[in-house]
Amino acid sequence: MKAREATTSPPRPAPAPARPSPEEAPIRRSDLASPAFIALYRTFAYFGVVSIFAALLLGFSQDQGATWNDVGINVALYAAFVGSHLAMTLPWWKRLVWKKPEGFPRERRAYVTIAFASWLLILAFHRPIFEFGLPVPSVLSFVGYAGFLLSFFRFFHGVTFDMIDGLVAVPGASGTYTVGPGTTLYTEGPYAEVRHPMYRAVLQAALFGLLIHPDLAQVFWSVLIAGTFVAFIPFEEKQLLGALGETYLHYRERTPYRLIKGIW
Repeated sequence: MKAREATTSPPRPAPAPARPSPEEAPIRRSDLASPAFIALYRTFAYFGVVSIFAALLLGFSQDQGATWNDVGINVALYAAFVGSHLAMTLPWWKRLVWKKPEGFPRERRAYVTIAFASWLLILAFHRPIFEFGLPVPSVLSFVGYAGFLLSFFRFFHGVTFDMIDGLVAVPGASGTYTVGPGTTLYTEGPYAEVRHPMYRAVLQAALFGLLIHPDLAQVFWSVLIAGTFVAFIPFEEKQLLGALGETYLHYRERTPYRLIKGIW
């Protein structure tokens, strides 16, 4: 009797390699910003963060031949800057332009770029204000410079470069770009004194800037800039209250003053 011939099954194809999960998937080169872009954008954004202080320190144009038309043009330029700046923070604008109301890094970079570029246009094209100034003793000018520098440092009290990177959405940095339940609420340090210590620092810089440039042009622009920060506080607090609810209410009870401790 013949031995039964052994049978062999046909070879099976090798299994396809498993697809990596989204967490394990390699990042495409096109998803990464180049080091040159990161360095360029960071430099641009950092200049934007300090540009208001630089403008107040440099001073503004004035001329004996200035007219009320020049004043009106300056007001219109600044109103356009503030209006666009405010609109870009609103959910309906983000939904219209970006198709969703939440902020995200690319949206924040566009916001920073437009805001800083429009401020540069104001500095480049603002019209001179009536020339009128007061003589200031050198000791008061010294106080003005010292106070201005102190205000600048107070603006960045407790702030790290990593925090600024997140604020302006430098590629690769982490940050929160929408006012919501995940928004970080700072309550310690200067935020335990007043609720808006950064705005307070800008107001102080504007006041000390008047000792450096005691002229009508400086008064005009300082009032516009300081008034904008003051006017923005109720809008910002309404957003924070809607996002954080009881948490922000408790913070307001513990820290009742907005800008000036004991006054407002």
